[in-house]
Amino acid sequence: MKADLPINFVLKISKIEDGLPKTKFTHQIVKYEGFQLSYNEENEQADWTAYILTKQMIKNSTAKRKDNFREDKNIITETANNNDYKKSGFDRGHLVPAADMKWSENAMDETFFMSNMSPQYPDFNRKTWKNLEEDIRNWASKNDSLYIFTGPYFGNSTTTIGKNEVKVPEYFFKAIYDISYPEYKSIAFFIKNENSAKDYKIFAITVDSLESLTGFDFLPKIEHVETIENNADINKWN
Repeated sequence: MKADLPINFVLKISKIEDGLPKTKFTHQIVKYEGFQLSYNEENEQADWTAYILTKQMIKNSTAKRKDNFREDKNIITETANNNDYKKSGFDRGHLVPAADMKWSENAMDETFFMSNMSPQYPDFNRKTWKNLEEDIRNWASKNDSLYIFTGPYFGNSTTTIGKNEVKVPEYFFKAIYDISYPEYKSIAFFIKNENSAKDYKIFAITVDSLESLTGFDFLPKIEHVETIENNADINKWN
């Protein structure tokens, strides 16, 4: 992979704003202490979330989880609420994992805003998705610094839950960039939202492929970033 990189290529990202996706639409973008998201009122959830996770953040993971699920007053058009999920058969699935924000009480607490939730089947959320999230934290510890995108993909889904008609995604995605010099790399995952546990590794795809599926352009301000977006080898991460 190194040989394919342009001479003097540097993936320099110091803040979340440096890598926000380029999309065909404009929705409200909200900045929190540890992450940012684009909120889609029609679907009552985020289009995408973006954040940086570092080895030091993992080391400083001391905050206690409080499960303070609540509406997000930062969203102009208002968000879904807990009643939308009650008895729906779906979990309130985190897009930005609470455990990734344990380096700050406030940052972790903000992951429980309903703007960061999406309807996930229980087995998907508690097994498949959870295992992927845990491994990403391990990768951050090994690789020093990651830039992570997460979001729903609706496909042909017409299913909604609750009075606010929260749309149920058909798939979920993650795009992960290792932004630590000199071993720059990326990988993506595109996983069906279904009530069964699967090995997330079999759903690895290239970031190039994910961009084609979603229409999003990740890290659009970084020149030559496409040179590290064409590999889906999970072995490079473990």
